[in-house]
Amino acid sequence: MALMTRMKELDDENRRLKKMYAEERLKAEVIQEAMAKKGKGFRVQTNGARSRGKQKNEHCVGMPGISDK
Repeated sequence: MALMTRMKELDDENRRLKKMYAEERLKAEVIQEAMAKKGKGFRVQTNGARSRGKQKNEHCVGMPGISDK
């Protein structure tokens, strides 16, 4: 009898974790879409810098992951 109770507890926990995972995955997708929309209007330069109208050899200042040379 204890084994059946433990299996039910594990099933309930598994259901809860699956729901939590699905919710977090949905949040991640929404954030990813929002960032993609925010990124529109930027163009990637050949040196890897993202800018709006900057010269080819300039870098964007203050953007994470892009150096400020």
